[in-house]
Amino acid sequence: LPRVRWADGSPVERAIVVWWLRLAAKLKDPLGSGLLPIYIGLLDEDSQQELGEFVLHAWIAHDTVGPSDEEARAYAAGRVDQEYDRYQHWARRDRRNEWIQAQAAKPKEQIFEELRRDKAAEYVGSAIDTKGILALSVGARGHVVHSATTGYIRNHGGRRAQVEALVTAASGNDDPAAIQLVLQVARRFRQRSVQEKAGELIEAIA
Repeated sequence: LPRVRWADGSPVERAIVVWWLRLAAKLKDPLGSGLLPIYIGLLDEDSQQELGEFVLHAWIAHDTVGPSDEEARAYAAGRVDQEYDRYQHWARRDRRNEWIQAQAAKPKEQIFEELRRDKAAEYVGSAIDTKGILALSVGARGHVVHSATTGYIRNHGGRRAQVEALVTAASGNDDPAAIQLVLQVARRFRQRSVQEKAGELIEAIA
């Protein structure tokens, strides 16, 4: 956790920030039920930004962690022979199927790389159960919120609940760049439920 200060410049005890995090996680509301933003507002501006951006990036990092490269390679090494043999078996049984013949023509090195890449793209877990701590990102700079959330949407947009949590948290930020993000999602996000949620958030802001 970053060291933060009250608005008068005095240091905030670490235990207080830990308590905020625990309360936020328990509330499970990315807007902090209106309470957490009040607490964050008691900090000086630099502390609001530093804590907010730390929480935002840490939550995203935890949600998107995947297997290590070593784990992905071990997974591929343990399955490449079986996958190669399976393609060869299919190819002998169905010589007219062009897709099967194309798979059978792949060298083991290519199959290994495909298996490694597929494993590396898996998610180890999820941070959705702790979405409430995103309420502490309310003081983050808008361009940071915009960049982090659009990056998440671009790379992990299929995780609807997480996208909705990030957009909800962004709607509590007064910075125009954060509000612009919510508007963008409300206008053209591909998942209708998330788009509708963003629309509701814009109405609330208005």
